[in-house]
Amino acid sequence: MEIKQTATQAELLDAQPMNEPVDELKQCPDFLRIWKGQAISVFGSQMVAFAFSIWVYQQTQSLLQFGGIIVAQLLPTLFLAPVAGVLCDRFSRRNIMMGCQFALTLASAVLCVLAFRNELNVTAIMMMSPIISSFGSVHQIAYTASISQLVPKNLYAKANGYVQSSIHFSAVIIPLIAVGLLETIGIALIILASIATYLLSTMTLVFSTLPYRGESTQAATQEKAAIFNLRSEVLGVLFKDKNVLILITFLSLISFLNGVVMVLFRPMILTTMSSIALGWIVTLAGFAGLMGALMAGKLAARNNRIQVLFIATVTSGITMVLCGALTNAWGIALLVFIYSLFAPIGTVVAQTILQTITAPEIQGRVFAARAFFATVAMLFAVTLAPVGAELFLEPSMMPGGMLANLLGDVIGTGPGRGMGLVFVLCGLTMFSIIAILSVMGAFRRLQSQMSQHFENK
Repeated sequence: MEIKQTATQAELLDAQPMNEPVDELKQCPDFLRIWKGQAISVFGSQMVAFAFSIWVYQQTQSLLQFGGIIVAQLLPTLFLAPVAGVLCDRFSRRNIMMGCQFALTLASAVLCVLAFRNELNVTAIMMMSPIISSFGSVHQIAYTASISQLVPKNLYAKANGYVQSSIHFSAVIIPLIAVGLLETIGIALIILASIATYLLSTMTLVFSTLPYRGESTQAATQEKAAIFNLRSEVLGVLFKDKNVLILITFLSLISFLNGVVMVLFRPMILTTMSSIALGWIVTLAGFAGLMGALMAGKLAARNNRIQVLFIATVTSGITMVLCGALTNAWGIALLVFIYSLFAPIGTVVAQTILQTITAPEIQGRVFAARAFFATVAMLFAVTLAPVGAELFLEPSMMPGGMLANLLGDVIGTGPGRGMGLVFVLCGLTMFSIIAILSVMGAFRRLQSQMSQHFENK
């Protein structure tokens, strides 16, 4: 006996007569309702995370403990992403998101109680961070995979642009208010405010529809039994489609390079500039990211989105090379603006491509694989970049150093120039990756596969 299949809202919209095209997200009320709730939740999560980063450093003055919390937040995604992807393809994504929001609320409530009792400490945050990160990563995979159930294909790009816009909007305003809130209302009330955003987000899910695509009882039993089989359930999805595998590999390599420059950017700037200058540059980057996210929806909707991804990646590489070679504050600020403008464009385009060339029922596993490999890349970046820069490249680029005579005339010598060399190398590596994939014809095959999906729509 088979479970009756339920058409998703996206399928119903795709099936509408051609004289009634669905070309506006206002015709997808469930998406808009869920998106608004998730935007509120993202704001709360980013606010409390930023406040925690300041609070922990103020309490400990230890970069090691601060870095330990970052690692504690990344590791759960590494272990949970494969299982989360299977769960999101086997069960209701709406129920998964609601369960994760409820768990985030409970975990945050524990920290809130400790804060109100003046018992909050770094150990408690270190213990709760993996729990919060675990449910957060599962929630994000379910949310990303649900977009294809809520909007038709021609609106994937616009929907992804909305999602990125909410993230970058929070990134713009949170640094401006979190410090003030921490000084005025304290960490306990900030945590309480984040709990309120989780509850509001959960309510939007309660009143939204996100149908579950049914499967036969026999198939469901067999697939649920294999939930923890990483190779067949997650990696198997990738190896079935060479283009998906190549794209996720490409995105993981880019994540590593972006992770390296993000880890070293602030220390590199602070070697030659004041913290005030850094603050202005970071704020400028936030505004650029918001602008890029707003542009991304339209750019990712173009038929030549592979070319858009190519241009965004090449532009990122150029800004990395120039940012590493320059020491002028105004020049670096301009380059950071350009980099931050194109970063969300690349993210939205890549996500739209994956949604277009993969079936909705396997997108949980596809985006779980992307999250898994991106986390691996980020962990390597977080651990390798500071060690390599501090122990080898920084000393080598000091006057009289091993590399100073060779490269000093190009990027200069002294403090921060070793980190600048890392930026240059990352940019050149990005060019090399693009060149190799172009020679392999990977971009051409992806464009052809997307065209076939739209023809078969």
